[in-house]
Amino acid sequence: MILEMPAPAIIFWGHELIQLYNDGYAVIMGPRHPRYLGATYRECWPDTYPVISPWMRKLLATGEVTQVAKTFFMLTRYGFNEEAYFTFDFSPLRDDAGTIAGILQVVFEVTDVVLSERRLATIRALAPRVNGPSESATTDAIRALADNPKDIPFALIYHWDEGEQRLELTESTGLDGLAQHAVVDLGRITEASKQAVAANVPVLLESVPSILGARQFGPWPEPTEKALVLPLRRTSTDSLRGVVILGISPRLRFDDTYRQFFEDLARELATHLAVEQEKRAEREAYTHAKQARAQAEAEVARRAQAEAALRASEERLRMALAAGQLGVVEFQYERGVLSWDERALQHLGLPPGKSPTLTEAAARIHPDDVNRARRTIEQALHPGAGAIRLECRVQGWDGVQRFLLAMVKTHFDAQGQPDRVVGALQDVTEQRSAERERERLATIVEQSPDVIGVGDPSGRAVWVNDAGRRLLGLERDEDITRYHLRDFFLAEDQTYVDEHIAAAILQGGRREGEFRFRHFPTGEPIAAQYHTFALVEHDTQRQMGIATVGRDIRAQKRLEAERERLLARERVAREEAEEANRLKDEFLATVSHELRTPLTAVLGWVQMLRTGMLPPEKRERALATVERNARAQGQLVEDLLDVSRIMTGKLKLEVSSVDVSQVVEAALESLRPAAEAKGIRIQAALDSGGTIMGDMSRLQQVVWNLLSNAVKFTPKGGRVQVLVERRNSSVEITVADTGQGISPQFLPHVFERFRQADGSTTRKAGGLGLGLAIVRHLVELHGGTVMATSEGEGRGATFIVSLPQAVALRREVLVPSTLRGPLQEQDIPCPPQLASLRVLVVDDEEDTRELLRSIIETCGGIVTTASSSEDALAELREASFDVLVSDVGMPEEDGYRFIARVRALPEEQGGGIPAVALTAYTRMEDRTRALLAGFTTHVPKPIEPVELMAVIASMSNRGPPRRA
Repeated sequence: MILEMPAPAIIFWGHELIQLYNDGYAVIMGPRHPRYLGATYRECWPDTYPVISPWMRKLLATGEVTQVAKTFFMLTRYGFNEEAYFTFDFSPLRDDAGTIAGILQVVFEVTDVVLSERRLATIRALAPRVNGPSESATTDAIRALADNPKDIPFALIYHWDEGEQRLELTESTGLDGLAQHAVVDLGRITEASKQAVAANVPVLLESVPSILGARQFGPWPEPTEKALVLPLRRTSTDSLRGVVILGISPRLRFDDTYRQFFEDLARELATHLAVEQEKRAEREAYTHAKQARAQAEAEVARRAQAEAALRASEERLRMALAAGQLGVVEFQYERGVLSWDERALQHLGLPPGKSPTLTEAAARIHPDDVNRARRTIEQALHPGAGAIRLECRVQGWDGVQRFLLAMVKTHFDAQGQPDRVVGALQDVTEQRSAERERERLATIVEQSPDVIGVGDPSGRAVWVNDAGRRLLGLERDEDITRYHLRDFFLAEDQTYVDEHIAAAILQGGRREGEFRFRHFPTGEPIAAQYHTFALVEHDTQRQMGIATVGRDIRAQKRLEAERERLLARERVAREEAEEANRLKDEFLATVSHELRTPLTAVLGWVQMLRTGMLPPEKRERALATVERNARAQGQLVEDLLDVSRIMTGKLKLEVSSVDVSQVVEAALESLRPAAEAKGIRIQAALDSGGTIMGDMSRLQQVVWNLLSNAVKFTPKGGRVQVLVERRNSSVEITVADTGQGISPQFLPHVFERFRQADGSTTRKAGGLGLGLAIVRHLVELHGGTVMATSEGEGRGATFIVSLPQAVALRREVLVPSTLRGPLQEQDIPCPPQLASLRVLVVDDEEDTRELLRSIIETCGGIVTTASSSEDALAELREASFDVLVSDVGMPEEDGYRFIARVRALPEEQGGGIPAVALTAYTRMEDRTRALLAGFTTHVPKPIEPVELMAVIASMSNRGPPRRA
């Protein structure tokens, strides 16, 4: 593919980025070709690898096409290290499976573009400035040349002195401070310059280091060997302006384009020098013409009129000076006399009549301003300088420091020599103080964290401080004047802004409060406390604009919302605690009542029997009553003990193959007499094929509790229906009655411990409210679920128990013979769900890991073990598992932190895997902590193999689908 591409191209393949490239790219490789064909990118390009590799790694990870424009590279293709620039396009390459396996890099050389842009910028910088400030043509030119050291490592500019007929070095760059009189042999440069001037053509100068010494020219480590000497003429017939010597870059070919660039530079510099000379000549001519015109007008005008005009002019001048608080000082240049008017003396803190000398006045100038004042006066003494502005600080004779502004003008005599220097003085102390105050206020505004903005009287934005731009998402250089006041608010709020906020402040009013600004890039609301008002001129009360000061209160709003959430959670927790306390009191009262009621009958009849006075028929009745109440009290105690076992995690299952229909029939037989006594019809439909792995006695306890509740809460003449049927891979037991039903409020709590729909002393039915809680726990231990439905009070209730089904005829599981021994001797039943089940076992004890492996593999499971949480996480990332079995007490990182890290994984990496906690901590709070941490269930140590296999089998269908 890349061999046929016209542009240079290279392929980086695989994680190691192996290189394959075409002939065009071989030029870029230079001396590296063909040695690094097939090598890694890091081996071939160690210097650029840290810069380029992050782009490549990002492309391999995301597939995002990337372009890196105008990147510098050093090439060796013409026998030297060449400065070159390339644009790289990185595109992903996919393998047959569609996975990103490599990168295609297409290279476009843009060296000519970069060089052209750089050189064009230098030529533009050399162009004469029309209106901008300029020190001199030579200074401007040398600065422009110094800004491009890659094309011009050094430069020397010589001016041609027409009078002396010689070349004079005026400026240089890139030569470490080379000056006109530096101790350097410039003879060859001078000779080459003369040749260029005589022939009016550029002259190539070689062996530059031997002429200028061992200096560092330009940004490259290679020495600059050559330079080009060019005469400075705008055209071939133009006057000679001087000579420029330009160093040639050691990393560029000196081709026609490079040479043409130097010739263009020479023409631009010659033009710049010519424009400067022409402007100087124009200024001198203008000055001479103006002087001649003034002399002619003076000769024509009559002396009387001139004197009258002079008096009028002086009067106007005095009025202007008085209005502007201006003082006048005049220095007679030849005589060295300094004279002051009254206002000027006031500016110096002197009374009228005092006249300080030039030396005394100069001593009053602030030391930091002395040099600047001297330079300004020297500039004013040059012909054609015009009026020069001078501002400095002066320590007055009255001890007050003032800011004085002087406009200095020099008058010259007929020979062009300075005659007198006149200065108009103005005290600008108050203005400068006001400016400093404005600057201080501006600094405060810019540094303020609040949003501060100003608009014009129509509501158009004029200025917003940096804090406001950051808050609103505006760029620092973005034109703010294209926005109106309403644009700073959300679209849905703009009508309100127009009718209330804008209407008020555009009429000279103010508004403040909480509102929402708009984040310009995203449109998101920004809650803020704002104060907006009209800007009114103090004297005229004319409205000059509007201003807004706002503060971001999103953090405050978040804190308030968080406080409200915490208060709400605290209220809910308090209500739950109060409810739990009430339930506890009700339960204790119920326990007391339910235990004492049968105890009363037992004690009463026993005392009657002890008298020996009961007839035979009553004695039998007494014994029956004692037996019935004792059994009732025993059932209550057994329920309490079951709840205690559940809470402490000590309830055990004796697992075997169980026919559910037989369990239901046994429960029906035990409750049939009670149903017949109330005239309740029991209808049963039992599927004889429903076989599961479970504890028969506990399953019978489940069915008995559901049936006894149905009989208890169904009135006489009612009906109880029992249904056993197979659904997919489960067996469902349904118990439905036509009794009093369950209210919608109580239905979510029906399986909670100690909860009864009616716990008052006037309740119609007895009991502790534990039966359904025991039912739910026993069903979940068997890997099943239980649910209750009811259409409301008086409309009956339905309970549905779903248990995972086991096959009656067990599958023959292939288990290695080395693992059959010890466990087969115990005749342990193997749930068929364990066959081919992938189980990850995590335990720091090797003996325990091997025991668990032996137990699970005996029943056909596929076991992987890990000795620490880090090893286990690595296994989860590499492979797919159906069940996780982990110890809780492990060094370095216990099982609670480990399961939290597992739950944080994505679903496809095992984040939702069913997990069994193994622990020697068997308290209720230990089991609760394990479940809250993320475990699915909790198995205490020492481990019962049958129980462990039943638990693992029950979770085999809970997890997410396996990864392919």
